[in-house]
Amino acid sequence: MNIYILCSSIILFLINTSCTLLQVKFQSKDANPFNTHYWVMVAFFAVLLAHAILLATQIKLHHAIFGKISLLAGALASILLLIILAPPVGWFSLVLWVICFVTVAHASHEQLYDLFYEATPQIFNLLGTMMNRRVLEPQNQQPV
Repeated sequence: MNIYILCSSIILFLINTSCTLLQVKFQSKDANPFNTHYWVMVAFFAVLLAHAILLATQIKLHHAIFGKISLLAGALASILLLIILAPPVGWFSLVLWVICFVTVAHASHEQLYDLFYEATPQIFNLLGTMMNRRVLEPQNQQPV
């Protein structure tokens, strides 16, 4: 089994458990996490989406760097929920996450550079093709 999928399943278990604990914490209150911690919740959903996209990309392309970034994003998502549940523990975990992020970014900076160097021309070609289609579409249509 892919190590990234295994670690991702552990992260998703932590997120699921944290969401359940959030429901318990806010069940007797008039407020909800979106009222009290709006930006943390927005960041949580953005990072969770990034985690899912990067994990799918890693499974499809088999680049280890996508798996590492996916795991970092998933860990950040669970830490963001922890900031709401237990702020001191959450902020301490965020500091540890930043240290891990810097370590991984430093160790993988050559892989990231190579990946961006390879992908940039392909992205520009794709964008150019899409723009050419949009420019040519009105010209190819015949009047009715």
